[in-house]
Amino acid sequence: MESVASTYGQDPAGQSGTSKINAALLETFTDFRASLLSTDYQNQRRRNEHRAYVNRITALKSAGAIQLLFKAAGDYVSLDSASRQDDPTKLYEAYIYGTAISPMIAGCSSCNWERFMELISPPDTPFFGPGSLASAPSQGDLSDLFASLVSVVQDSYSCMGVTCSMVGGSDLVPQCSPPSLTPMAGYEPATDVDGHARMDRDVRRIYSLASNENDYAWEHALFAYGNGLNSVKSDGTVRTLRGMSRGDFAKRKLGMSPVSKDYETYWGSYDATDEWITSLMPGGLNWGSDSGVTWVARQNMVVKSLATETMQQYSWGEMGDSYFDCSSGEDALDPTHHFDESVAFYVGGNVQDGPATRIDEALCGDLSYTNAVKRSFNFEGVSDSVNADANTEYLSLAEEGKGLLLAGDCQGFGGSIGRGEVVKKILTASYVSHLQGLLRYAYLGSLSTGGSKERAEGWAFARAILPAISACDKGAAETIRGQMDYFGGKYDDYAEVYRAAERSYKCLGLDCGMVGDLAESQCGGSECPSATKCLYEGKSSGSTSSSSGAVRRWSLSGWGGTVVAIVAAFAGLSMLAI
Repeated sequence: MESVASTYGQDPAGQSGTSKINAALLETFTDFRASLLSTDYQNQRRRNEHRAYVNRITALKSAGAIQLLFKAAGDYVSLDSASRQDDPTKLYEAYIYGTAISPMIAGCSSCNWERFMELISPPDTPFFGPGSLASAPSQGDLSDLFASLVSVVQDSYSCMGVTCSMVGGSDLVPQCSPPSLTPMAGYEPATDVDGHARMDRDVRRIYSLASNENDYAWEHALFAYGNGLNSVKSDGTVRTLRGMSRGDFAKRKLGMSPVSKDYETYWGSYDATDEWITSLMPGGLNWGSDSGVTWVARQNMVVKSLATETMQQYSWGEMGDSYFDCSSGEDALDPTHHFDESVAFYVGGNVQDGPATRIDEALCGDLSYTNAVKRSFNFEGVSDSVNADANTEYLSLAEEGKGLLLAGDCQGFGGSIGRGEVVKKILTASYVSHLQGLLRYAYLGSLSTGGSKERAEGWAFARAILPAISACDKGAAETIRGQMDYFGGKYDDYAEVYRAAERSYKCLGLDCGMVGDLAESQCGGSECPSATKCLYEGKSSGSTSSSSGAVRRWSLSGWGGTVVAIVAAFAGLSMLAI
C-alpha cells in the first residue's frame, strides 16, 4: 500500500512515508488491542464494539487492495497491444488483488461480483470470458472495460465500508463522489431514498454469511440483522432489518399499511416476523442440530422471509404512510418521499438502473422484485422472458402513484380511506410472486425428491401471503398452513393447496392469467399434472356473484376484486421514519 500511496494522494507528505491507510490501520490496531485487554469479551456490547474494529480494519485493507487493483489494471490497459500480449504481468497482478476483495463484493451484489470476476480473470481461470480485460489483448483500446471495472468496484464501496476518500484518486481513476439518487429498475424517485434502497445489501450480506454451515458465520449474520450495515439515516443512525421486523417500529409503520389488520390478526403480534427470524438464528428456539432444521432450510427461510415479510410489509407500510401524509395536507414531497421508500423496499438498489433488457439485469437484487422475476419463469405466460408481468405492472403503477402524490391528488391515489385503485392494484401486483412461490413449492415439496430446501422455501412464501388469504378465507389459510408449515406440514396433497389458494383470488384481485400455470420446466420437462392447472372461474369463496371467468394478463383497468375484511384502523396513528 505504501508503494501506491502517492499515486492516490494518500501520502500525507506527498513523498515517501506512512500512507493514510496504513496510518489509520495502525491507529485502529492500537485501539483494538487496548479494548481487548481492558474489557470482558463475553459482554455483548463489547463484542459489538470489537466487531466494529474488525469491520474498520477490513474496510481499510480493502481500500488498499482497491488501490493496488486499479493501479495494476490501469497499467495493463495503458500498454500498447503488443506489450500486453508479450507481458501480461500487470493483468495477473490485478487478478491477485481483485481476488482479495471479491468475497466482499459478492456479499454486496451477486451481479456486481459476477461481472467483476469476469473483468479481472486471465485465461484458464474459471470466470474468464469475452468480457474480460484479457479476452482480446490485441485490442488497441480497453478503456471501456477498465471503466466498467472501476464502476463495479465503486458501486460496492458503501457495502464494503469503504469510502471514496479512503481510496483517493489518481490520473486514471479520479476520486469518486458518493451517489445521490438511485434509479431502481427504471423507476426514478422524486426524493433521495438511496439509503433505503441499500437495505437489499443487508439482505445480500446475510445471504452470503448464511451460506456457511457454521455457528461463526451465523453469529455475524445475526449481528448484521440486528445492527445494520448499509442503510444510514439522515441522523447518522443505521436502519436495521430487525428494527423493521419488530415491536414499535413495525407496529407504527405497519399500522399505516393497507393490510396491517390482516397481519396482526393472523400472527397475533407485530413482533411475529422478528420472532420467526430470530428463532432460526443463534440462540433461537429453532437453532441447533436438534431443531430439525437443516442448514440449507435455515438459510432459505431466513433470507426469503427478510425479503417477503420484513421488506415487503414495510414497503406496504410506507405506501400507507404516503396516503396519510397527503391527506394531512403535507407538502407534496413528504408523501412522495414515503412512496419512493415503498418502491425502494420492493425493488432495492442492486437492480440495474434502467428497465430490464436482459435477464441478469432483473435478477441482480434480493427483494420481492427479484423474487417476482424468478418465480415468473416457473409459470406459463406471466413474463416477457426478461421480467415478470407483475413487476412491469408494479413499476407502471408506481409511476402513476408518484405522479398523483406530486400533484396532491390524494383521492386519486388512495381513495377515501387509503384503499384507492392505485393502492389496491399495487397490493395485487405484490401478491403474485408470493402465491407463485407458494404454489411452486407446494408441488415440489410433495414429490419424493422434495427435501428440506423446497419445504423451507414453500413455508417462507406461504408465511408472506397467509395473512391476506386468511382475511379472505380463513379455511383456505388453515388448509395451506396444514400442508406447508415447515414444522409439521403434511406436504401430501398439493392439489388441496392449489384449490385453497384459488378460493382467495377474487378477494385479492387476482385471476388465473395473473398467476399462471406451473411451467413444464418444473415438471421434468413434461406437462405438469392437471391438478396444478388453475381452475378458478372468477368466483370467490362464499360469493353468489360470478365474473366472466376470462383469463387476462394484467388488464387491470377492469380490476373488480374487492379486498374484504381488510379495513385498517388508520386514524390517529403517528409516522415513524426508519
